Amino acid sequence: MNKLNRSNWISTWTVATVAVGVMAFAISSSAATHYVSQTSPNPTPPYSTPDTAAHTIQPAVDVASDGDTVMVEPGDYGLTNQVTVTNAIRVQGASGASQTFLTGLSNNIWCLAVSNSLAVVDGFIVRNPYLSSLPLPSGAILAGGMIQNCAFSNFFVGKPGGAIVVSGGGVSNTIVTYRRYGGGFDAAAVYGDGALITDCLVVGIENPGAGMGVSLTNSRLQNSVISGVIVGGNFSDGPAVFAQSSSVVGCTISNNFNLGSGGGAYLQDSFMDRCIVSRNTGTGECIGSGGGGIFETNSVIRNSLIVSNNLTFNSGDPSCGNFGGGVYMQGGSLVNCTVSGNSARVISNGTGGGGGVFAEQNADIINSIIYFNWAGSVSSNWVDNAHITFYNSCSAPDPNEAGAANITDDPQFVDMTNGNYHLSTSSPCIGAGRVQPWMTDAQDLDGNPRTTNGRVDMGAYQSGYPPPSTKLSIFRSGSKVILKWPSKGPSDIVLEKSSVPTSPESWSPVIAYVTDDGTNNFVTLPATNKVQFFRRR
Repeated sequence: MNKLNRSNWISTWTVATVAVGVMAFAISSSAATHYVSQTSPNPTPPYSTPDTAAHTIQPAVDVASDGDTVMVEPGDYGLTNQVTVTNAIRVQGASGASQTFLTGLSNNIWCLAVSNSLAVVDGFIVRNPYLSSLPLPSGAILAGGMIQNCAFSNFFVGKPGGAIVVSGGGVSNTIVTYRRYGGGFDAAAVYGDGALITDCLVVGIENPGAGMGVSLTNSRLQNSVISGVIVGGNFSDGPAVFAQSSSVVGCTISNNFNLGSGGGAYLQDSFMDRCIVSRNTGTGECIGSGGGGIFETNSVIRNSLIVSNNLTFNSGDPSCGNFGGGVYMQGGSLVNCTVSGNSARVISNGTGGGGGVFAEQNADIINSIIYFNWAGSVSSNWVDNAHITFYNSCSAPDPNEAGAANITDDPQFVDMTNGNYHLSTSSPCIGAGRVQPWMTDAQDLDGNPRTTNGRVDMGAYQSGYPPPSTKLSIFRSGSKVILKWPSKGPSDIVLEKSSVPTSPESWSPVIAYVTDDGTNNFVTLPATNKVQFFRRR
């Protein structure tokens, strides 16, 4: 499957992306294939032909040696015990994830357990078929190895381990749908410790409870989309992404409700680069809690767009306002970011503020745009409890007292109403940033060079490059789903839909009437209760 730009994948909740992962796999000259088929007439070890295939997966795995492949034919393989992989083998769904199912049927089991650094599991749908509290199987646990081109469906976080737990291994090109449960704040659908999680889609299903989409420790999350749980309530704890001493790069984090700090992401001693954090809600009253989009401690956020996040109160009669609708900073820095359209609230006693940014501890804001946020006061864009140092940034009120070379002028976004935060050609933010050493070979949010002729712009986007012409966006309108993309661009690109995007054969053209207003094309479709994916290619 070809790797697609992450802006071209859309679900009914958020922009989505998947892409093919790559992993080295050593195969010896004597490598063998062992077959699994529920309909084989004569299952006989070592299961070396389709006619002698094992009826279940574990016997074929047990006879496989390093470098061998276990080829699993289409079917629904019900599991009352986990499939355990200890050798350097490939376990392959013969027809891909759309036709090969691993269904957990027992309480408190893992469907898959992998403990070899060279093992690969490829091409399965792993699923929990239950909606009630018991039984609650979990997905996969890895101590090394790679899961790729798979889907994990309907797993409850924290009972016992959510969809995937990875220690020292990786997950690539995989879709996870999860439900919150009473597992506590630290429960997660995908947990990584020393892990690489790349080109994945993690989507929360509306369900009250606690839990996160992705939790990282000493790990890297990249080129992925995390769309959380948007339903609120008295028991809805957990950011979409929690990162401790980790990196989050090239991701979209959206549509999450957290009855706590960090509606979208909670970063601790971590690094975020080229991310979009949007439409998240956090809660918080008084200093020490907040961050509708991001709550960060001693972290660096670069080249990111933080928009349309908000804070609400976790009690009916708050004693304090809330702080940091876009970003709540405890130290750290915000570099070449655009923070706009976020909100916090100042209450009648005068507390609260920083609809865009609030700094509890000393923090640096460099080459950033913090504009058009709301808090109902003069502190709608930013406010600090300690000291923010602004350098070459655009915001109001005037941040010059807190740094140098700052401006208060309208940044002149191309079309903020429709989510286009690129700079217009007359923007005062063009070329007004401070060039720094990290910018060599670095990219802006669109993937363009971070500097142009030795100059850098304020904000997440560098000017002078055309915006992606094939970008596809989606929004709900009552019982309808509306798809939109620019009118200009290649004429031979087809709009397609799928319910299982990791399966190439599941994609089909969208048959619908296309309207053109001269700037954008539109398609209107009925909304469904199922996750849908769309792409243009």
